[in-house]
Amino acid sequence: MKIQIVGQLDAFTIKTLYKNYDIIARNLKVYPTVKIYPRGYALDGGIGGFYHADRNHVDIVDHYYLISILSHEMRHAYQYIYFPDLYFNTTYSSAREYLNCEVERDAREYSIDFCLAKGYREEAEHCKVSEEQYELVIQNKLSPSVMGLSDGYFKRNPVKATVVSRDYHLSQKSITKTKGGVSLTVIEGGAGEKSGGAIYMWAVLLILATLIYLKWG
Repeated sequence: MKIQIVGQLDAFTIKTLYKNYDIIARNLKVYPTVKIYPRGYALDGGIGGFYHADRNHVDIVDHYYLISILSHEMRHAYQYIYFPDLYFNTTYSSAREYLNCEVERDAREYSIDFCLAKGYREEAEHCKVSEEQYELVIQNKLSPSVMGLSDGYFKRNPVKATVVSRDYHLSQKSITKTKGGVSLTVIEGGAGEKSGGAIYMWAVLLILATLIYLKWG
């Protein structure tokens, strides 16, 4: 199951979550696992959701507006898988810097656009109001605590930008397979699993065509 629910959610909410997970997954071509915790559960830093890139997993705290959080966190999966050079080029050591970094701004913008596109106008309006408040936090005109964020957490857990290439995942997940005496480098796991299979298939076909040509050409 892609979505694990801790505690109880009503049937309508569960159905809506699965429906929108599938839509977002098809749209972004990302398929993270998701765990939803009950209201009152506290994620680090006071945030409502978090994407764990190391295991392609999303944690979310149950909220009246769940679809915006789900789309926001799945957007982070998209950033990590398809634009690692931008995802890793992130630095923050405070709640203000966290809110102002490019990956967060992009995820919040995508969340609003998705809610509007799918008719969740009330949820989109809620996100827009929150965005206005986030801007005040960024401008140091509003305390992060008003938005439920722990500035101390971000100061204790700073993130420093790392330079990686756009094809970062290819170099990280490539392995060598041997078939019929021929060694081929393919990509396994995550977003590259299907493309790796395609690369393998076309490489085999190319080798066979070459052998046929050499024998009969």
